[in-house]
Amino acid sequence: RWDHAVERVRQLIGERSVDGEFLIVDTSGQAPPTTPGNRPEALDVLARLTVSLGGDPRFPTIPKSDAELYFISDGVMVDDIPDEAILASVFEPADNVGITAFTVNAIPSGPIRYQAFLEVTNTSFEPKEVSVRLVGSGGVGQRDDVMLQPGESRVRSIDLSSFDRGVIRASVISNGDAFVADDYAYGFLPVQSPTRVSLVTPGSVYLENALAADEGLLLTVLPPREYDSGVPADVYVFDRFAPAEPPPGPSLLFMPPDTDWLSGTIQVLNTPDVSGWDIQHPLLQFVSLNDLRVDRAVRIALPDMSNELMQSSEIFS
Repeated sequence: RWDHAVERVRQLIGERSVDGEFLIVDTSGQAPPTTPGNRPEALDVLARLTVSLGGDPRFPTIPKSDAELYFISDGVMVDDIPDEAILASVFEPADNVGITAFTVNAIPSGPIRYQAFLEVTNTSFEPKEVSVRLVGSGGVGQRDDVMLQPGESRVRSIDLSSFDRGVIRASVISNGDAFVADDYAYGFLPVQSPTRVSLVTPGSVYLENALAADEGLLLTVLPPREYDSGVPADVYVFDRFAPAEPPPGPSLLFMPPDTDWLSGTIQVLNTPDVSGWDIQHPLLQFVSLNDLRVDRAVRIALPDMSNELMQSSEIFS
C-alpha cells in the first residue's frame, strides 16, 4: 500500500505543470510544512519518506492556499482532514483469512504431552470455508475444514501425541485470499519421552507413590541388594542407601549412610529451627514451604561450591 501511495503522488506531480509548485507533507511528521518547491524538490522530499510504524498519525497544519490539496490515504484512520482535501485512496478492501495465534505448549496435567493452540480469523466481508492443516516433521498431519463467518475467529486445541519431535507447521487455505503472509505459522515440539528414574529403597510407600504419580517419569524400584550402576536411568534416587561408588548420573539421596564419596555426618538434629530457604534453587521449585515441617535434619561437612537450601541457627545443610 505504501508503494501504491508513493506512486500515486508521483503520478499527480507528473500530471501538473512543469513550472508548478508543490508541497509534500505527511501524517507522521517526517516532512513538516515548509514553503512550496519545484517538481525535483518535491520528488526529493517524497523519496526520503519511509513507512511509519506506530505513533498517532495526524493531518499536518499547512498554510492557507487556493491550491489543490490532495490527501493520499492507504486506509489508516486520520482525523481533522480539511473539507477541501481531495481524497485519493490507494486502499482497497480484500478478502483475507489468516492465523492470528499459534503456540505449542505442554499440557499441565501431563508434562510430556503437548498440544497446539491455534486461532484462525476471517477478516473478509463474506463467509469463508477454510482448510486448516497441521504438519509435523515426521510427516504426521491433521486437517480440518471449518466455515468462518465475516469477522469470526475460531480457536482450536490440537493434541500432538501422534507427532514426532521437531517443527510443527500450521497453514490455512481459503479461496480468494489476498494476503499470503499470515497463512502460515510455525512452532517446535520438544522430546515427548519420560524421564527414567531408578528408585533404590528398602521400602518407602511415600516415595514410590509420589514418583509414580508423575506422568513424566518412568519409575523403576529396586531394593539396595539389586542396585547395579549399569541399570539405565536418567536420575537415581537413593533412600537410606548409598552405593560404594558414585552413580553414573544425577542422584538424590535421602538419609544416606556414610560413604567415601559423600560428606560425612556431623550431627543429627531433631525439629531444627529453620530461619530461611533458598527458594530460587531448582530443587525447591513447585515446593510449598508454608505447610512443610522438618522433623529431623543432618548436619554435614559442606564441600566447596555447595549450595545451602535451608538455613538454621543450628544447622546448615
